[in-house]
Order: sequence, then C-alpha cells, then structure tokens
Amino acid sequence: LSTTPDSGFSRRGFLAAAAAGATVAAAKLSSAADAQARTSNNATYVLVHAAWHGGWCWGKVTPLLRARGHDVYTPTLTGLGERSHLAHPDISLETHIQDVVNVLHYEDLSRVILVGHSSSGAVITGVAERAAERLAHLVYLDAFVPDDGQALLDLIPADRRQGMEQRVQAE
Repeated sequence: LSTTPDSGFSRRGFLAAAAAGATVAAAKLSSAADAQARTSNNATYVLVHAAWHGGWCWGKVTPLLRARGHDVYTPTLTGLGERSHLAHPDISLETHIQDVVNVLHYEDLSRVILVGHSSSGAVITGVAERAAERLAHLVYLDAFVPDDGQALLDLIPADRRQGMEQRVQAE
C-alpha cells in the first residue's frame, strides 16, 4: 500500500483503517469464540500477525477470547515487531513458518485454531503442511491464500507489487 501524497492514502488514514479492521476482526473472532464455547469448554488460538506488525497487534482480540476461557498465543515472527533486532536478509517465509511450528511444538498445543492475517495467510498455509496433526481449523483473516508453489508477491497486482518491492528494499 502506497502512502505517497499522490496515492490517495495517508499514513494516518491507513492506520485508522487498520484499527477499524482490527475491531471488526475482534468481533468476528469473538463470534467464532462464542460458537466454539457452545460446543466445548475452551479452544486454543494461535494468532499470526501480518507483515510490519508484531504479536502486539492482537491486543484487543486476545482479552476477548481469554475472557471466554480460551487459550491464546500471539507470537511475533522473527525480524518483526519487538524482534526487529533479529532482522537480516536470510529471513524468509520458511523462517516464519518455523516460528509458528515451534510455538505449536514447544507449547505442546493441539486442536489449534490457527489464524493468519494478510501476508500470514502464506505462513499458516506452510504451518498446515508441517503440523496438520496439531490443527483443528485454519482461519484466513483478510489474508492471502497461496496455491502450492505460489509466492506472496505473485498474489499482488503488478502495479502495487513494484511499490512494495521498493519499500522493502528501502527498509
């Protein structure tokens, strides 16, 4: 998403839209949590953030789910958020998939509802290939859903892809 003056999007407008989206997501996950609570005592959620975010972005959703008795994990992917000090050129989709697989393994989680937002649709797809036995459901929350062998950039229209590639290179 370009936030240049001629793009029609301001950084403030983008952040306001993101906050509104998070509120809608909280309501939808809360509804999903209510439905799950009616069929069992609790569920385990692993919420995976989008690019340029961290586990902190689920701050409004997490208490809603926990208040209904659910377990919630919000890992921050390597090189992002409070783990930005770990950023380096070798971090890839594979790294982020392994981050989430490790949470499932080391927390000994099972029957997980795995939620991926935006670019993390690619992450949870990879996690499902590696740890299907630990998962109950995949939730693609306004997320990319790649086909086998498809890169995230393949899913972005060409006119937007160039701007994103320039932004990534600048950072």
